[in-house]
Amino acid sequence: GVHLALPVHLSTSGVAAGGVSSFGYGGTIAHVVLRAVGRSGEPAPAASVIYRRRAYAWRQPAHPFVQEQVADADGAIVAFRSRVSGALRALVAHHVVQGRVLFPGAGYLEAARAACSAGAGASAVALRRVHFMQPLALDAGADVWLEISLMTGAQRFEVRSGSLAALSGAEDDASPHCAGAFALGSSGARAAGPICAPASRAACARSVGVRALYASLHGVGLEYGPVHRPLAASWVGAGSREATSRLERRRDRAGTALHPADLDGAFQLTSLLWASGGSGGLRLPSSVEEAVLIGGAGVLWPSVSAADAASASVRLDREVDCTCVARLYRFQSRAPAAPSRHLYVTEWRPAD
Repeated sequence: GVHLALPVHLSTSGVAAGGVSSFGYGGTIAHVVLRAVGRSGEPAPAASVIYRRRAYAWRQPAHPFVQEQVADADGAIVAFRSRVSGALRALVAHHVVQGRVLFPGAGYLEAARAACSAGAGASAVALRRVHFMQPLALDAGADVWLEISLMTGAQRFEVRSGSLAALSGAEDDASPHCAGAFALGSSGARAAGPICAPASRAACARSVGVRALYASLHGVGLEYGPVHRPLAASWVGAGSREATSRLERRRDRAGTALHPADLDGAFQLTSLLWASGGSGGLRLPSSVEEAVLIGGAGVLWPSVSAADAASASVRLDREVDCTCVARLYRFQSRAPAAPSRHLYVTEWRPAD
């Protein structure tokens, strides 16, 4: 509700003056000072006020990963582009790997989901046989665009980056980052493996210090900032075959259905599965057999279970009603390839 205060002050001249203060629930504060005019006790003539009803269409803010739709002549490809600087970079600026801001693997999945939702009008999308290629470094000041292309006939998607000329085909230096297939709807999606995350807490008895976990990840080059440190508490099961966690409540999803940092928190949890098997060190997302991102607000619980030495099933549930907001089947990660080192020198000589 709105509370009003009407203090009245009589000056030495006998003119009544007062102030009105309004404190709204949403934080709005307004003040007005009133002073009597004319002879005391005579009401001022009422002004004629005409009210007109007007309707304003509600417009959702653009998704930070699908800001502009690109027209295609034959309609076979639906593409969305977003400038890397601005809202896109601000959303993932805390995903720092070895000193550079990298677009997270979870971001590619959310970008593909958002493009399928905007381009095909589907509320649920299953992404299949997704492969992550070269990382995208979000260097400040670079005039780079992110493009998500949907081949509607083949039901495939591709995520690339480059200048507008490169993405339009005028130059041949666009960089591919992620590709896969998509299916509208999620009814055929595979089971994610672990049961509802809050319920799996009973099977994960050993507590893992979150601060120590992030210190370990920082030691191998995953230098996450506060936004990309969503794990609030974590537990691991016997034999390190499964793990679960509770995420910090996210107040603002910034236009996304599932904030990349929340899904990335589930990916961070997989490090507990593979650390004991000698697979420590820096690991980046490699592939996902199937992913369904639904999204939802509230406190989220990720749970992961190992399928083999390099793949895991991932699930995120909402704490309040155990509703699944994301599930991934056979998520794999790998160590980044070492830079090539040539052990020879080419010498050119004129032909005889």
